[in-house]
Amino acid sequence: MVNPEQARMMATFALWYITGWQRRMWDYAAQQRVEVWNTVNLVTPAEFPVGLLGFGNMARPLAQALTALGYPVTAFAGSPRDGGDVRIVTGPEGLAEIARGSRAVGN
Repeated sequence: MVNPEQARMMATFALWYITGWQRRMWDYAAQQRVEVWNTVNLVTPAEFPVGLLGFGNMARPLAQALTALGYPVTAFAGSPRDGGDVRIVTGPEGLAEIARGSRAVGN
C-alpha cells in the first residue's frame, strides 16, 4: 500500500538534502561557527545532475520537484517508460550512466 502523504514527505526531505548539498549549506554553517563569511556556492541547479534509483510512487514526486527547479534528473526504471522532463534509463548501462553522470544519487 502506498501512502501519498508519506511519499510527499520523503520527497520533501530528499529535496531539502539535495538542494542543501548543491548549495553547500553545510559549509555556510561551518563558517558561521567560526564567524567567517565567504561565498562557497558557484554551482547552479542546471550544473548539478541528480540520479534517482527508481521512478515509482516515491521518486516521481521528487523528480518532478527537482526538474521544476532546474535540476537535470535521470531515473533508473525496471522498464522503459515516458518520464516527461525526467530522463529514464534501464539495465546495467543505465545504472552505470547514473553513477558516472550524477552529482547526487537518491534511492
